[in-house]
Amino acid sequence: METLAIQTIALLTPYLVKGAEEITKSVAKDVWEKVKNIFKSKDKENLLEKLEINPTDLKLQAQAEYVIQEELENNTELVDILTKLVMDLESSTEYKSEINQTGNDNIAVGGQINNSTISINKK
Repeated sequence: METLAIQTIALLTPYLVKGAEEITKSVAKDVWEKVKNIFKSKDKENLLEKLEINPTDLKLQAQAEYVIQEELENNTELVDILTKLVMDLESSTEYKSEINQTGNDNIAVGGQINNSTISINKK
């Protein structure tokens, strides 16, 4: 459940950087709607609003991941739905172009990396 929660926030972050209103025009719309419903049911709308304003804040991302994980642990139907939506989003051409935009960013990594996500957000 933790991995799915982390993956969900990581997938939504590039869209949130562009603005929450833009996410509703993208292939991420269905994932976003499920996430918003989780936060409504957990009375955590304030946290989601803060994440919309500052989507690259790692503390807010971690808090959002925790809320999602908590909901997933109690709702196996949501796990199935969100898993499918996340897989669909990951395989979409729009998402791939969103995360693979070219630029002058360089990343150097030493050591071993397993199951990691690297996000670069420009403002």
